[in-house]
Amino acid sequence: MSQKPPGVFTAPLDLGNLARYTSEHFEHVFVPQTRIGDSQLMMMPGPVDEAFPSTIRESLTRGMVMGHLNFKGEVNTHQAYICLFRVTDRFDPSNPWLMIDSMIPSRDFGVTRIVEKTMQSWRFGFLKEKRQLWYDAFGEYAFMKLDHDEAAVQSLLALSDHAFMRLKNEWGNLRDTWHEIRMLLRHNIEMKYVDLLVDAYRENKDSTMDRHPFRVLRNITLSSDVETNYFRATGVLDRVHIDMENVIADYLDAIVGKNGHTAINFHKAIAETSSALKVKRALVETKFLEMIKGGRADFKHISGEDSISLGKLLRNDQSLARELSIRSGFHSPGIVHEHYNGGIRPDGRPIELSWEQNTAIYSALIHRTSVITGGPGTGKSTTANALVMQLRHIHPHGRILLGAPTGKAAKRLAELTRLPCQTMHRLLGMAPNTASMLTGFGEHDTLIVDESTMCDQTLLANACRHMKNRGRLILMGDKDQLESVDAGAVFRDIIQSRHYPVSELTEVRRQGQASLIVSGAYAVLEGRMPEFRDKGGDLHLVNANSPAEIAQKVRELVESLIPKAYGIQREDIQILASMRKGQAGINELNRLLKPVFNPMAATQKARGRRLGNNFYHVGDRVMQLRNRYDKDIQNGETGTIVDFNERKQEIVLSLDDREVCLPFSNYLDMTHSWASTVHKSQGSEYPCVIFVLPDDHLNMLTKRLIFTAMTRGKEHVFFVGNPKTLQKALESTWEMERQTHLSFFMAEQHTHGLSSERFKELVTQKPRLRPQASSRVSAADIDVPF
Repeated sequence: MSQKPPGVFTAPLDLGNLARYTSEHFEHVFVPQTRIGDSQLMMMPGPVDEAFPSTIRESLTRGMVMGHLNFKGEVNTHQAYICLFRVTDRFDPSNPWLMIDSMIPSRDFGVTRIVEKTMQSWRFGFLKEKRQLWYDAFGEYAFMKLDHDEAAVQSLLALSDHAFMRLKNEWGNLRDTWHEIRMLLRHNIEMKYVDLLVDAYRENKDSTMDRHPFRVLRNITLSSDVETNYFRATGVLDRVHIDMENVIADYLDAIVGKNGHTAINFHKAIAETSSALKVKRALVETKFLEMIKGGRADFKHISGEDSISLGKLLRNDQSLARELSIRSGFHSPGIVHEHYNGGIRPDGRPIELSWEQNTAIYSALIHRTSVITGGPGTGKSTTANALVMQLRHIHPHGRILLGAPTGKAAKRLAELTRLPCQTMHRLLGMAPNTASMLTGFGEHDTLIVDESTMCDQTLLANACRHMKNRGRLILMGDKDQLESVDAGAVFRDIIQSRHYPVSELTEVRRQGQASLIVSGAYAVLEGRMPEFRDKGGDLHLVNANSPAEIAQKVRELVESLIPKAYGIQREDIQILASMRKGQAGINELNRLLKPVFNPMAATQKARGRRLGNNFYHVGDRVMQLRNRYDKDIQNGETGTIVDFNERKQEIVLSLDDREVCLPFSNYLDMTHSWASTVHKSQGSEYPCVIFVLPDDHLNMLTKRLIFTAMTRGKEHVFFVGNPKTLQKALESTWEMERQTHLSFFMAEQHTHGLSSERFKELVTQKPRLRPQASSRVSAADIDVPF
């Protein structure tokens, strides 16, 4: 047996999870002593690393015939080869075998190639031409030299202590996932994608769950070729034939939830699963039908479409329906309807509540769970304030807890009611150094949730689980705004279930009647062109034809026109768009506007660094794109960069009321935010909003999206684009509706509480298999789903 080439080691990967996915890759260099056929290999290795499970180590040492080999041809007995293999339970779950994945001559595709490719990572970009110098000097030993002879590397590259510390930190980040990096590169995945994949998995890893290769798809989008190679590298394409049900459920969870849905068109699910996982459509459909029959998937025929929900998204919807069903019915039916106190205006005059507002308050007082909805200017905030005063009067010793999905929404509600208002994550004890305030929720306690359109399944289910059937839950929001950033359309589904009392405020109060923003927003919902005024109004239209011209007009507005004409500071201006791509998309607008918002970034003294595809500087405004409960920052929150801590590998952000330190590895969930998508701006209000209308975004410009963008502006809203584009969007009847089954689950929970035994029998006898076309009934044909 010859010696292993220098720098090549027996390297185990994630030995703790041998069952779910065959993604535990190892590599071993060996020289074969026998001829190798198409399907078998006699392993004759040298000493085996002690980290291998004992049964596998003994088998290797004995040279047993194991697994399958994807290799054809004869092997040179004098050539060292790298054998890539995985632990698998394909043959016997109680006795894992080795599966040969590929065998590569080390001289053709060895560690030297891997080191060379790894050096192309964005992490080493700051070295510039010194990368080649480093590799030329040490070759395959480049990273090893950095680990064992730092002085030689620092001297060669002539780096300052600060730059050298950064180099060591960047290599340290890659060293933690070195085995994954090598395996992905050897499956023909480019380093730019390898960077994204290992970082996305590291940031999404949950130690309480099995390894989940599909989690990274929630953060990044891969081409079909890269996705296939990634699935092959992580063992998905093998595992799907062994455990098809769990694999396809995990896959659909990732791609369906990423787009905000909790269900997907049945035939689309078959096509996408078959294409991505390389399984015949007939097999996928058969498995879906088995899952439906066994109750592990849910089938509905909604609005003329077959729809299926499964996996974690299905369980979340069902859990929320169960928790809400416990809270149905009356709380205090004996309360008498009356004209409630609306409070006092700043000038000392009393506020007269409308009939709608009085009814909304009465409904909230007598029911355990109720909904108050209304558009801008209809007095939701005034109603909330009057409701709080009435609750204090009825239950002087009861707790009134105020919550909102975002920090800015919580701050607005606190200012109005003069009561402390927390984000829902803090109320539930999900933020650092917090405990759940809903523990011990009493019969006379009340939870009021503002901006409820932004609440997702998990958040509301957790709240209901703490509250059980005690006290009152009051959900407030605007049903015409966009749904939550995370999956689901909870607020809409609660209203559509027709099982909980809904009070809608439709009368625009005096404060909103003079605003063109408010009247224009309602015109947009009705498909009418809003009224624009160049002078004297708060709604404006700036003509621009091409995307490039739109981007230039936006820069002119921010740089000089708005600050000079209206006295609004640049920091109070927010640009909104419907898409990230294109010349007038979010990414390009942020690049164009950075010198305007942060001119110091262009100076030599500017402090900054590259993170992924973006370069950030101190003073940049950035947005978090994913909930990080461990860091007390939520999806959609914005802050300003105040420091980069290279020693701790952290970026320091200043938010409205606190500072947050995020790891550099969070870069996948962070972006510049001078320009933002409309969806991410929900729950926030800005003194001035600029909304762009490029032609290439027309397929995304729905009436609800335009309405939501308009209502983010408090003082002025500017549309920039061609009026014809806006007219086309308003004439379109298409709306981007999220697919969910939640409202039907709520209806089904309601039927379980009915006293009619015959009705219960009919419900339990309903077929779980997909019905034939001739017998299907569309949900649109049913007036009340239950």
